[in-house]
Amino acid sequence: MSNTTPTDEFPQLPQELVNTVIDHLSDDTSLRSCSMVNRAWTEHAQKKIFHKQRFWVSDDPRGNLHKFRDLLRVSPHLGAFVKDIKLCADGFVKWVPVSKDCEVETVFPEVFPLLNNMKIFSFELTKNKVWDQIVAASVADALKSILRTAFLTDIRLSWMTFDLYSDFIRLLSDLVAVRELDVSAITIRTYDVAKRVDNHKGRLPLISLRMNLSAALLELFTQWLLSNESRFGLGEIRSLTMLSYYDYDGVSTSTNALESLLKHIDTGAIIHLGFQDILSSPLCTFAPLPNLKMISLFTGFKPSTCMAWLAQDIIEGRHHAVEEFNVDLKIFDVQEGLPVNGVWQALDSIASTCCHVQVRVVFMYLVHWESAVSRFTNEIQAALPALHRKRLLHLGIARPDVTLDNHELPYGNHALPSTTMRSVKEKRVQNPSFFANITTFELCESGLTYSGHIGLKGDTEEKPKRSFFWYFPAEHDAENAPVTSR
Repeated sequence: MSNTTPTDEFPQLPQELVNTVIDHLSDDTSLRSCSMVNRAWTEHAQKKIFHKQRFWVSDDPRGNLHKFRDLLRVSPHLGAFVKDIKLCADGFVKWVPVSKDCEVETVFPEVFPLLNNMKIFSFELTKNKVWDQIVAASVADALKSILRTAFLTDIRLSWMTFDLYSDFIRLLSDLVAVRELDVSAITIRTYDVAKRVDNHKGRLPLISLRMNLSAALLELFTQWLLSNESRFGLGEIRSLTMLSYYDYDGVSTSTNALESLLKHIDTGAIIHLGFQDILSSPLCTFAPLPNLKMISLFTGFKPSTCMAWLAQDIIEGRHHAVEEFNVDLKIFDVQEGLPVNGVWQALDSIASTCCHVQVRVVFMYLVHWESAVSRFTNEIQAALPALHRKRLLHLGIARPDVTLDNHELPYGNHALPSTTMRSVKEKRVQNPSFFANITTFELCESGLTYSGHIGLKGDTEEKPKRSFFWYFPAEHDAENAPVTSR
């Protein structure tokens, strides 16, 4: 007799092999297919599939959150496998419930209590909207209650607006188990005086802190972190990212917040810093920073003492661990003048230490922006041959309030990486606040070069709010990089 396999049965792979395959898959479709085809709906597969959940919530009456809620009702044990969940709520602006029967009001409060083992929660809300006004009160209450759960150790809040500064502080003060905190692009409409409350709950020792905030909020928030009222302890931080951008009124971060915080951070912590050209003394005088990995400097086109200090410290080995040095050079008036060769030589000297150097040029509300770009390209062409190192890997033109990707720099200071450029060439990318067109691209000897413009809706002929974008990819060397202006 011959051994045959029934046609209605699939060959079963060894479970150890199935587990290995699942561990090396990342997309949901492949994971679910692997599990179903091999009938390997084991606990190992379930943990892998449900560990991270991402939801781009929308106004679909039968959206993913609704289906996820139904799945958890049928198989409630799956909720324990969800450790990391992210809600991207760009569609919330359409979600203002008109009746108590709206399913959005019921889905949120019902899903989260079923996730009784979640560790990481990320929440991104629509820019310039107050969350209590966008979603129903029951939804907002459900989200706030999740932030206060005892099992949540990592919270990431982005693009959220609070009516009052005290509301923001109160939310953070109610956290009970958080060890990693990320607050980015938080908007405060009114800076009131937060009510003084004794910290009878004790402090939560943070191991990771990331702040990407406006100058005014960063100053106040840092003061609160260092006060006796703070909910958090800073002595155990192993990773610190402190980024700051200009407020619309031109307020810049003082060195007090930066210096005070650095003095409370363990010298072994990995640190990323971004700040304006405001240092009153070399950064190395603030505190020993042996693990400073990234510096982002936002400055003007005039000679920068701050840049000179940073360059000298890096070259002389005081910041020997720095791997990335990002510079945003801003120009408000074509008559200001553009960087002289000395600026590029300073950047080249930093690059000679094998530090990755990126430069972005930001033209701010220029009427005669084409003249400014022409002048810039002429001067940069004159400067490039003098750079004996070929490590200026990224030169871009950008404009505040334009966000095209999820870069790790403060919003409003983004430039387009090559991957983003390739994805949008020859087509328009729409966003409620901006448009971007690639106007020219041509084949050079060493690859493609792109030039184009970024503009905001509402531009006028009298005062166009445009910015020229100039870029060359890393495979071009600095001496032969194409420079175009059209």
